[in-house]
Amino acid sequence: MSVNDDGYGRVTWRGESWRAHRLSYTAFVAPIRSDLSCLHKCDVPACINPAHLYLGTQRDNISDFIERGVGYYWNQYSKSVLTEVQVAEIKFLCAERPRRFTHRQIADAYKVTRSTVSSISRGEHWRHVKPKAPMALITSPPPTPPPTPGFIRRI
Repeated sequence: MSVNDDGYGRVTWRGESWRAHRLSYTAFVAPIRSDLSCLHKCDVPACINPAHLYLGTQRDNISDFIERGVGYYWNQYSKSVLTEVQVAEIKFLCAERPRRFTHRQIADAYKVTRSTVSSISRGEHWRHVKPKAPMALITSPPPTPPPTPGFIRRI
């Protein structure tokens, strides 16, 4: 058995490549319908213990993922270039009115494509992330007020 980039075990059985947990469920519990996913109760992708596996829809999988707070795991193994914090900042910048930055400027700042920024802005990806102001906007010092007439600064 080998483990892929996402942490899931892969195995070849009778000339066919399987995710190890799906093969385990199929062999020891029951066949898996094509519209169902094989989910882990233990949140360990390489686990093949049939007692830790159950069937559900992809929606069940995502809900379970969010409810159990395993987001740290997703970022560790995901092929995503962005973190949830960066996505929250991008959502904030895209929603600003009046808009201060174009999608191209935001994409360049986060080193992603403009279409990535657009899909985040439209809610096609990362729907569970709420917009949040970037730290650079929060922590930047307030503008210096103009000097008062007749004031001499002594150092």
